[in-house]
Amino acid sequence: MSFFSIFYKNNKTSSSAQNKKSNNILSKMIDQDAILQEKLAKLEEQKHLRKLNLLEDEKNMKECEENKIRHYQKENNNDKTIQFLLTDEENTDQLVSSIQKNNLQKQEKFLCHLIEVEKTSKELIK
Repeated sequence: MSFFSIFYKNNKTSSSAQNKKSNNILSKMIDQDAILQEKLAKLEEQKHLRKLNLLEDEKNMKECEENKIRHYQKENNNDKTIQFLLTDEENTDQLVSSIQKNNLQKQEKFLCHLIEVEKTSKELIK
C-alpha cells in the first residue's frame, strides 16, 4: 500500500468541505504513485531476472573452466602415459639388445669351443 493511498483514505474520512481541486491533485498523485509502483515492480523483476542470468552465466563459466582443467589434466596424463610407454620401449629395446649381445657372445664361445674340439679330434686321429 503506497503512502499516497493511505493519505487519500485519511483524507476521505476528513471534512467534506474539501475543495475538488485538491482532491483532483491528490487523485492524480495517487494514480502516478500506482504507475510508479508498477514500474518499480517491473524494474525489481528485471533486476531479479538479470541476477538469475548472471548467476547462470557464472555457473556456466565455472563449469567451462572446470572442463578446461579436466581436459588439461587428461592431456597431461596422456603425455605422461606416452612418455612412460616411450621409456618402456627404450628399456625393452635395451633389454633385447643386451640379450642379443649376450646370445651372440655365447654363440661365439660355443663356436670357439667347437673349433677347439675339432682341432683336438684331428690331432687325436693323426
